[in-house]
Amino acid sequence: SRIWSYAEMMMDCEIFSIVHKMMQGIEVNEETLALDTIAKVGPGGHFLAQKHTRQHARELFRPEFMDRRPYTEWETKKDEARDWALAKARRILQEHQPDPLDPKISAEMAKIIESVEKV
Repeated sequence: SRIWSYAEMMMDCEIFSIVHKMMQGIEVNEETLALDTIAKVGPGGHFLAQKHTRQHARELFRPEFMDRRPYTEWETKKDEARDWALAKARRILQEHQPDPLDPKISAEMAKIIESVEKV
């Protein structure tokens, strides 16, 4: 469709998630600064083996559709965010099983549709 894009909707959801996370702010305290861990690792070291990193790694925002691959890897496939978002939208449309409507709501909707069709 020219007026609706499931891929765009998926990317909009990701943008909303980023904005939502940013609006929550950044907590700054002894635990989040981790100065003791920084001192322990020291110059030239890495944080991957640190307990603090394991405890807080999930707090990072990892975008699903924003491409973070090296250019050389992208160059072999040339796929992009829109392709990934469209694939996810198609997967959701194929696999999602919506909960059935409450019978009262369904009956009310049928009445509304019937009244409109009479006009």
